[in-house]
Amino acid sequence: MDEILIELAKNAGHHIMTIYQQLQTDDIMIKNDGSPVTIADKVANDIIVDGLKKHYPHIPIISEEDVTSHHHVSSEFFLIDPIDGTKEFIKPEGSGDFTVNIALIRHYRPVIGVVYAPVYQHLYIGDVHKGAFYDKGNGLVKAVPRLYDKNYLIAVTSKSHRDTQTNAFLKQHHIADIMGVGSSLKFCLLVDGTANIYPRFVPTSEWDTAAGDAILQAAGGIIITPDNCEPLIYGKKNYRNSDFIALSDKSYVNDYW
Repeated sequence: MDEILIELAKNAGHHIMTIYQQLQTDDIMIKNDGSPVTIADKVANDIIVDGLKKHYPHIPIISEEDVTSHHHVSSEFFLIDPIDGTKEFIKPEGSGDFTVNIALIRHYRPVIGVVYAPVYQHLYIGDVHKGAFYDKGNGLVKAVPRLYDKNYLIAVTSKSHRDTQTNAFLKQHHIADIMGVGSSLKFCLLVDGTANIYPRFVPTSEWDTAAGDAILQAAGGIIITPDNCEPLIYGKKNYRNSDFIALSDKSYVNDYW
């Protein structure tokens, strides 16, 4: 399955880049919730959904860009975000911090995840039974997350959604360095050894986090809710997440919670 998901993510990313390089104002629309969507979201969605239906016709698919799919809940389903970080995608001088997210959920937890960053051509893949790997142009490398060091912690935060609660958390936990990153790349930087912690106190949807969650778990990290240290559960009503803290090293939990 991993190879199929990688192929679909890269194929979607290729078509996304074609549109990204020629993006026009008319290609950008606003959804009912006020968030932007583009023709590239639609193209990528069709590529991924068609591919998943062909190879895994028995597994339901829930996509951000198909509201008719949002009521289909079972213990096993695919959860996809064709372009995570659309705000970065539409910026005229954007950094390229947008991704293709594909995850497989089993028993309401993510077990396989693929994140592909088309601008950078960086691929991250995680299977909770096989481990996590990434490819930044030199082939797949086993992920080795950054170990916990209470004297020097590096955090990743949202580029577009950093709030006062996040700032208070960073100060409370004596974070030494802070990086602002868009999309699910924040999870990827926990996986590849760049950062230790990603606190999130602004609402997210399950398709924003599922693939990164699976990859982080596969690498030995963890995502917890700050109030009770429970993992995120997927397939909830409206597919909305609670606040969470993503950690590259589980031992951080023992020191602070």
